[in-house]
Amino acid sequence: MSNSESTPAVTSDVPEPIDTDEGDTTDPSIDDILKAIKEIELPPLSPDEPGEDEPPPQFPDNFDKGFTNCGSLQSLSREIPAQSKDDALHWTLFGQLAADADCINRRTTRQNDPVGWYNFYMQAPSTSTRVLGLITQLTQSYPGADRSSERVQILESQIKATVDLTVLEILSLFLSGPQLAKVRVVVEALKKQANQQSLTLFNQKAANASNANFQVKSMTANITHRTLTTRSATQVSDGSVDRQSNLTIRKSGNFGGSCRSPFSTGAGYLDFNTRQSITRMLFWRWTNRDIVFHRGDDTLTLSRSIANRVRAELVRRLGNRIQQNIREINLA
Repeated sequence: MSNSESTPAVTSDVPEPIDTDEGDTTDPSIDDILKAIKEIELPPLSPDEPGEDEPPPQFPDNFDKGFTNCGSLQSLSREIPAQSKDDALHWTLFGQLAADADCINRRTTRQNDPVGWYNFYMQAPSTSTRVLGLITQLTQSYPGADRSSERVQILESQIKATVDLTVLEILSLFLSGPQLAKVRVVVEALKKQANQQSLTLFNQKAANASNANFQVKSMTANITHRTLTTRSATQVSDGSVDRQSNLTIRKSGNFGGSCRSPFSTGAGYLDFNTRQSITRMLFWRWTNRDIVFHRGDDTLTLSRSIANRVRAELVRRLGNRIQQNIREINLA
């Protein structure tokens, strides 16, 4: 097949209601975003990688979904419309590939330089080449050189016998119960023979001989209706005010109000290095604790108004890279 950037089919043609977010002035210019999509460097297409000629199997849309997406594991809840699932997958892939290309230009890799890789993945140095920030709102922290305090080394007590158990332990610190449960289903499904191609692709993208850098994401319905922020103060024994803090109260309810999008993603960013030889990365069992594990986390909210307006150009730019890098996991 030719290496031209042709437009593959998305995972479903089920329509999604258009959400234009009229009146929101915080979005970057759509023209700037389209320009960035066209100009951001991506690695060349790899004709020898699986998936270019044969599309992967697809499963019913009325169930939870799981995907390996380059060096990312993604769980998408059943209530997410098919188009939003595609958008989440495509933007995650685009960000990863752009950061990969930046590493290539700096003669390194995502595994050997996770801090530099994430810096570019979340927001490239130039305003005109912002990557994931073009399409999402970053509402919590992310790991990187500019925010090094947010990329933390995990405690030795959190390192379990295998990578997957360690990942689930770390994710339990910041994912909600339902998000964690859905990720657990995806991880367990990757142990099945039917999903070995997906697991192999993920392991190849996430790890090399002694280093790994990968993501685990869980996209669910955002039940926040509105946020009420108040000011509170702590009073000490002499009656003076010791300090002030923000108290945020989230009220559950129907979508609407100030809620920008009904869908949000909890994401864990993980990297580790070891002197041992890594095999079958996700289920690798280390022989000793000679391993350094870091993690970061954030919450991303998909901006459907932007996605609706730039989707066609993004899919065109990715071309066959979608089929080369994204594999649906059979959760049955």
